[in-house]
Amino acid sequence: MQARAERTAGVDEVGRGCWFGPVFAGAVVLTDAVAKQLLAEGLTDSKALTARRRARLVPMIETEASAWALGQASAREIDAVGIRTATERAMLRALQRLSKPLDLVLVDGVLPL
Repeated sequence: MQARAERTAGVDEVGRGCWFGPVFAGAVVLTDAVAKQLLAEGLTDSKALTARRRARLVPMIETEASAWALGQASAREIDAVGIRTATERAMLRALQRLSKPLDLVLVDGVLPL
């Protein structure tokens, strides 16, 4: 049986659909209990949430998460390297801002092999 990862972070981007940069990424580490609590409060894909529900969940995530961080890639960076690479950089920057090493990272998206 495979050992369970103790510190798992989820990372996702926001802003890829906009015409002008920047692109941001958020990384969050949640305990199982907090994840269940947030799911019960209606946490789901951010694109499926209303602005009101999102605004209510953000302070809960910030307060209850074991760790969270944001990363960014500028519009100039997007123009220089393309949206995909800029998004990956924003995700990496968010992950690097987390305070402790991770055992596993779950990325919302498809990464190149």
